[in-house]
Amino acid sequence: MESPHCALLTWYPVGRGRTPSPPPRRLKANAHPFAGFERPPEGCLFDQAVDFSQSMGFAYERSLGFYTSMHVHDRALFVFPRGGSSMRVGVPSLSPRRFNLTSADGLVVPAGLEHDDQALSSVYDTFALFPSEELLASACQAADAPVEAFASCAVFRRSPWLEALLEEYFAECILRRRGGEGLRP
Repeated sequence: MESPHCALLTWYPVGRGRTPSPPPRRLKANAHPFAGFERPPEGCLFDQAVDFSQSMGFAYERSLGFYTSMHVHDRALFVFPRGGSSMRVGVPSLSPRRFNLTSADGLVVPAGLEHDDQALSSVYDTFALFPSEELLASACQAADAPVEAFASCAVFRRSPWLEALLEEYFAECILRRRGGEGLRP
């Protein structure tokens, strides 16, 4: 049975400038207007920030144990476990059906593909990017790459360059907007 303390969620509105943190509150079903975040995950959710107000949306989740049942996002998903976290993404319609990730990996999940997420490590600490269709098409055109390259799941190793970009973007999206509060181990 879940501890009542684990059911609390500190949710920080982002994308509207810096605002004071509201007191912890229970996450209710349909609390997020974003596809794939309608239900709270299983586990002890410590932190969650979700913002799709820009062309590059993001989600940050930190939890003790973590599982989300089958769900779909309406944008492509690029998921990146952080620190010592590892996770499994299950996609029943594909072969292989499961993709295991560590903080050295990334995974592309196309928009509209049903999947579940599960922590393999005790602590789940994940940052995910959700580019809009327009941003993804523009980036593909600039790189002379076909958009179809993102039409299937793909695990990839993170280069030092990509890791540095992710850390800077995480710092901008999460840490600076909050003043670094609430993210100490």
